[in-house]
Amino acid sequence: MSKNTPTTLAGPQLVVRLYIALVAVGGLAGVAVASTIGGLRPPRLLFLIELQPTVTGFMIFGAITVAVLLGIPLLVVSIGSWLRDW
Repeated sequence: MSKNTPTTLAGPQLVVRLYIALVAVGGLAGVAVASTIGGLRPPRLLFLIELQPTVTGFMIFGAITVAVLLGIPLLVVSIGSWLRDW
């Protein structure tokens, strides 16, 4: 009979799940801002793309902003780790 080892959450799997959770929180923050404050100006995604000042527009803005701001350093660390083992 084989033993089932308990599944643990460690290393890269933990980092990816935290990243996804934080991106979702950014999207929810955009929804909260757009649904509670009126008369907002349209957000500009990455200073290039103007989004509509709706709940969906602010959700996209919040999620993508957090994804980029956290994703770039995460990518640099991942590449550095890969190069160190190379």
